[in-house]
Amino acid sequence: PDTLREIALLQFKNHAVSNFAHTNNAQEKEHCKHVLLNTYLNEKSEQLSKQISQCIAKLSRKEWPRNWDALFKILTHNLSGDDMHCMLRSALILSDVLAEITSMRMPFQQPAIQALCDELIPLVFKLWSKAFQFAF
Repeated sequence: PDTLREIALLQFKNHAVSNFAHTNNAQEKEHCKHVLLNTYLNEKSEQLSKQISQCIAKLSRKEWPRNWDALFKILTHNLSGDDMHCMLRSALILSDVLAEITSMRMPFQQPAIQALCDELIPLVFKLWSKAFQFAF
């Protein structure tokens, strides 16, 4: 069953990358983003979690910051909790999303990326400090 789900998710990701920007149905887009952000925490399979993460990252390239401002609010909320599973999944997605959006070269997105950095640096420092204290 996981193989079939992985193929379906891969197809969705490929379709979303090529056609999501051209779809005029905003309700459908919001539903897809909502489902992705609500399912990644409950996914048991590491392979599927990585596919979901990559799919969110690819969609963020098309939708953020104009049409998906809630993306980082949800991720930072999940990173701020005490549930390690939730934090690890959210960190995986944050890593993939940041890799994707920092590769964008469009000037209008630079202020949004700067504002995002200002928001994320204290959170990442807090997480790093917590991990450092746990390790030592």
